[in-house]
Amino acid sequence: MTMSEPMKTAEEFLSAFNAIEHQLKKMNEKEDRWATFAQRITALKNRNPVIRRYSDDLLEFAELRNAIVHSRRKDTVIAYPTKSTVIEINRIAQDLLNPQKVIPLFGREVLAVSEDQKLSDVLRLMTSANISQVPVIRGNTVIEVLNGNSIARWLGHQEIISPGDVAVADILPDIEVKNNYRFLGRTASVFDAAELYQQTLNKGWYADAFFITDNGRNGQKLLGIVVLEDIAPYLQA
Repeated sequence: MTMSEPMKTAEEFLSAFNAIEHQLKKMNEKEDRWATFAQRITALKNRNPVIRRYSDDLLEFAELRNAIVHSRRKDTVIAYPTKSTVIEINRIAQDLLNPQKVIPLFGREVLAVSEDQKLSDVLRLMTSANISQVPVIRGNTVIEVLNGNSIARWLGHQEIISPGDVAVADILPDIEVKNNYRFLGRTASVFDAAELYQQTLNKGWYADAFFITDNGRNGQKLLGIVVLEDIAPYLQA
């Protein structure tokens, strides 16, 4: 007998829910093997950005799951999810079981300048690469980020000058928000990156950039960079 559409959506929903529940048990198996779904959400949401983001949705899904399971009558169900709910729970399951990592998603060549380079070099680089900020490095270490606003602010306080006569080092002391950058390890998820950005946005400002290195430490090779426009689709409203 062909499965009805309500039964099909219910089965798809339950499959995704069971995958999520299994993952929660794996993540929390050392603490309480008899914990309920809701208890696992509470225990894990302070440690996992995906669970923290979707905790309310997951708890609502648990109620729907119970309604589906307890309303089964032979080959029919009384309560069943809509197609949009099935799409949503599958998306959350994917984010939880296999969240996108910052590498390879944001892996790219990171263009940088040194302290002794001229402002004219920086301006040409930013124009040709269509970027609004650039890290200033000393050896392999990022010592600051120079952005278009900092350059414009510094130029606004100067007399007529030639950018070819100004070194990057001359501008660094006047940067308004210093050390306005962070580091992420290559295995960090996009949700880890989004939460870090969200923390700065909640304070009324945002970081110039997040730099990706192997272990999230300064001084390592730069594997990629995350700026606000990259992470904006993952930020919560």
